[in-house]
Amino acid sequence: IVDGASRTIDGGVSQGRRLPSPLLLPRCAERWPSLDTAFHILTRGAYDPRRHGRAAEGAPLSAPTRLVSVITPTCEERHAFHPLLYECFRKQSYEPKELIIVDTGTVPSPFFSQRARGDPRVIYRFFPRFAERSLREGDECDSASASAGCVSELWPLGLKRNFACHIARGSIIAHMDDDDLYAPGYLSHMVSKMLQASRLRDNASASKLNASAYSSSAGSGLQYAIAHSDGPSLGTMVAKLSQWHVLDLQSMSFGFLDVCRDPLVPQDERRGWLYGWGFSYVYTRSAWELVRFPAVDFSEDIQWIEELLSLSVHVSLLRLPPSNHWQSSFAGLCAHSSHPLSCSGGEYADCTLGGLGLPALVRVGQRTTTPKEFYAFLPLVKEVVNSEAFAAGVLASTAIASDTDLLKFDLSSKASLLESSWLVTQQMSRGRHHSGVSFRRLPASDMPAHHEQPPCLSLRWTDKRGRNAGHE
Repeated sequence: IVDGASRTIDGGVSQGRRLPSPLLLPRCAERWPSLDTAFHILTRGAYDPRRHGRAAEGAPLSAPTRLVSVITPTCEERHAFHPLLYECFRKQSYEPKELIIVDTGTVPSPFFSQRARGDPRVIYRFFPRFAERSLREGDECDSASASAGCVSELWPLGLKRNFACHIARGSIIAHMDDDDLYAPGYLSHMVSKMLQASRLRDNASASKLNASAYSSSAGSGLQYAIAHSDGPSLGTMVAKLSQWHVLDLQSMSFGFLDVCRDPLVPQDERRGWLYGWGFSYVYTRSAWELVRFPAVDFSEDIQWIEELLSLSVHVSLLRLPPSNHWQSSFAGLCAHSSHPLSCSGGEYADCTLGGLGLPALVRVGQRTTTPKEFYAFLPLVKEVVNSEAFAAGVLASTAIASDTDLLKFDLSSKASLLESSWLVTQQMSRGRHHSGVSFRRLPASDMPAHHEQPPCLSLRWTDKRGRNAGHE
């Protein structure tokens, strides 16, 4: 039963995760759906469908448009972000929608505990956090090995996502991370692009059918059904952004990232950058029913989507809409934040500072002005940055960073870096060769004497043996 529960949840793709010890099931579990039983087992009874399910709410009300379920896994350390998450959800122009929060910790979120009582669209589930020792016979576990997985959470991030999808009622599921910004038109834009892709796919299928065995009358009926494709099913599909804004919370600096064009994104990692970063995933429920998220704490998103791609599921990579503001080329739709409490670590590239050869992490993206679509969220962002929980996270991350001896440059310090004489190189794959990308100032001898030297971007390409292969 325990092994079957793991395969029911994530298809058995969570390699190395120790299954919980067997436990007695209540007699009524004989009537539970298989997923309810699986969650009950994998959480050692923490999840009970009689208390945490949604059967008591009855069937969802019918609506003229599809219900979108926004899902957010979170934890006690991120409670300071919860007002920001709710504001991003509340301001979404799309209707109908619901917000599913799966929280773990020692105490529930004060904000969502209250909000769930006053807003029926908010579904909040809290589970006390406890860990179990996953030791083999004769093994010992100390504080040093605990961080390496000797003590494991029963609620890894992938399992939280699966549980949120399980209790969601919508035919479309959208990710919203609690620390990111989502403009009011975000859901409407993403859903409209999914509908557009669905119509194109169905029209292509209809053309093939009309050209084969269907009569003209049957074909016209089929065309009418496809033209009104706001019907019960979108099929199995996923949409995500290939461009987005980035936000450094500590400095309140915004940037813009185009994964396909940014020179700091390694060529051999570009696919992972395009299809990973699950903060902008929007997908049909059938996509989740086809493939579950692996029950892991990191990179559960890219593992999930790669499995869907291997099954030929359509994934739309969406660019940002153009901006109507003279200072910006692209509208603000989603801003992915970087901060000490971030799970993803942010969009940073592994680089080397020339001269001394010091390893460093450099923020990817170009610094930009604050998109007007995010203005309304800035007061809440400042409250988060000034909170005690955020300050504690900064102190903890500073202590860890001092032990690693790894330099880190965010959007603000990156600008200063480019204006200095430091040489920044990055190793990236270019076919079978490797290329080094260099950011440096042009030598003063290359500049006219009467001109002040501006900061310049220089790209120097080298072949596998380090020979100069081009410069621009």
